[in-house]
This record gives sequence, structure tokens and C-alpha cells, in this order.
Amino acid sequence: MTARSVFNYYKNALQLLYEIGEAETITHWIFEEKLGLTRTGLLLHGNEQISELKANELAAILLRLQKGEPVQYVVGFADFFGLRLKVNSSVLIPRPETEELVKRIINSYREKKILRILDIGTGSGCIAIALKKNIPESTIYAIDISAEALSVAKENARMNEVEIMFHQYDILTGNENCADTKLKKEREFKSLFIDQTGSLRSFNLIVSNPPYVTEDEKISIHRNVLNFEPHLALFVPNNDPLKFYKSIISLAINHLDSSGKIWLEINPMHVELLHKILAENGFNTIETFTDVNGKNRFISAGVSSSAIE
Repeated sequence: MTARSVFNYYKNALQLLYEIGEAETITHWIFEEKLGLTRTGLLLHGNEQISELKANELAAILLRLQKGEPVQYVVGFADFFGLRLKVNSSVLIPRPETEELVKRIINSYREKKILRILDIGTGSGCIAIALKKNIPESTIYAIDISAEALSVAKENARMNEVEIMFHQYDILTGNENCADTKLKKEREFKSLFIDQTGSLRSFNLIVSNPPYVTEDEKISIHRNVLNFEPHLALFVPNNDPLKFYKSIISLAINHLDSSGKIWLEINPMHVELLHKILAENGFNTIETFTDVNGKNRFISAGVSSSAIE
């Protein structure tokens, strides 16, 4: 069984699930990771035989892919902003839109290299790690409700050789759901939000890509996302779709410094309401930015000094 014949079989099988170009891209990805064959390598060595052991491994992987499991979970990593990040079913697969968010933030802070940053709902750690890599003198805190997600994020920080302060914290309840004891909750809060002088810790930048897909929108979600990625990180109830944003904004009022900004990835359906909520909470210089598809996808907002006094 040659590498080329297996490649063609793989590609044809995946075309039942994906468009032709995507099926070919996924097949190339698998072959590069599992056989060490790049596109050029396949051209040069396509007639070479694949061992029975490797053929069996590829067959098992194909079964997972045919069930709709995302290729990033199958190979165990995703690429994000030039970084390789471990991913599994505990974390969302980082999206191109979130790369756009990171790029906008980096471009906005090109002149200010020493920042205190808080990443809310860090998941795989993609935003925090990419910001630390590109703004290396920054101090970054990253929080998530999920212990499993934080485990992945910590490993990604180690792999990419950056220091991030990770904390398990529930932005909705202030840790009622993710700390074992009252003492632990108090310690977690203090280490996050109280500095060494006993004052409230302030941040120059608070960033978040929280859950924002409503239950009604599930019908439009691709089944490999719906069946495999963590719903905790994706969906919000129809009757309170902005609950995470409200909590983030409330926290930001107390913890942004006077010139600080909040950056959010958003559901385009709710941009006007988010503008209203931000304005009602004393934020100004509110700006909306579109993603590569022309959809309103990001908001940045500064908070007026009167709102944080």
C-alpha cells in the first residue's frame, strides 16, 4: 500500500464530509503529522510503501474524522497566530476571528510595551499566550471556570515558554462554582484582584472572547462543533445572551485603570445592545470592528474616569 494510494483513499473518504479543498488540506495535515510527509514529500515519496502499523494508525484516525471529530482534536494541536497550541475537548479550537482580535490589540498597543492584561475565559490560553509573545514585557493574568481548560492553557504556556498567571475563577458568580472552600475562594480573589499593598489591582487591558452563541443558533452550527467542542465555552441562553458581557463589564469598571480599555469578541447580533450597556456603565470611545467577513465582531471601549472612582 503506497503513500499516494492511501492519501487518495483518505481524501475521497473525507469529501463525503468536507468540500474538496478542505478534505485535501486535512489529509495533508494528517500525513505530515503522522508520516512526516509534506506536500513536497508526498510528491517525491508517494510510491513508497506504508508499514502495516502506520496504515492501522491512519485507519483509526480516519474513523474519528468520519464521525465528525475536528482534525485539531485528532492531531492534538491547533495553530494560532504563529504558535502551536495543544487542544482537546476541554477547550474550544482557536478561530481565525480571534487571531484578528489579537492582531488588533497588538497594533493598538505597539507604543506601550509594559501592560497589565487580564484575559477572561482563557480556554486554551491562545489570547494570553499570543499577547505575551508579542508584548513580552506585559504581565498577564488569565482566568477560566474550567480546571480542565486551565490545565491545557498551562501546558500551552510552558510549550511556548511564556509566563502567565492562571487562575480558576467564575466570572458570573465570583467563584461560587469553581472553588472548593470559602478560604480557597478568598485566596483566589486576593491573588487576582488585590495587589501587594492591599489595593484593588488595575489592568490596562481586559480582553475576552466569552460564550456568545444563543441556543436558537445551534441549528446553524456545524455538527463537528456541536458534537465535539465544549458547550460551556460556546452557548448562552436565549433569555440572557449577554450575561457574560455584563459580568465582564461590571468587573472592568472596578479593575481598569483610568486609561484602560476592554476588548471583546462579540456576536454581531448584539452589537447595538452591547454599545448601550457599555455606555450606561460609563464607557466611552466605544468602537466596533468588523472581521474578515465584514461582520461586526469586535468591540473596544475605554472607561471614563468617573466610572472607576
